[in-house]
Amino acid sequence: LFCHNTSYIKEKINKFIEFGVSKEDTLKITSQLPSLLCLTFDNTKEKMLFLRKIGLENVITNEPKRLMQSVELMYARYNYLTKIRNN
Repeated sequence: LFCHNTSYIKEKINKFIEFGVSKEDTLKITSQLPSLLCLTFDNTKEKMLFLRKIGLENVITNEPKRLMQSVELMYARYNYLTKIRNN
């Protein structure tokens, strides 16, 4: 993160805002987890879309570290927990 210039960081923050995350929440997320700015936004966006789809959008702002795990792991955990709950 220290190797990125301010315009790069502003661009990443604007992508969160364009996605629909409030400016306040974006600043909260990125201050809690600055390394999130090093991921491609498409990667992060895919995870946020999945969390929205399953009704866990609050995880984006309350537990941003979850955005660092792979989307495949998110799917696997969700499927496992859904299976357990339905049995």
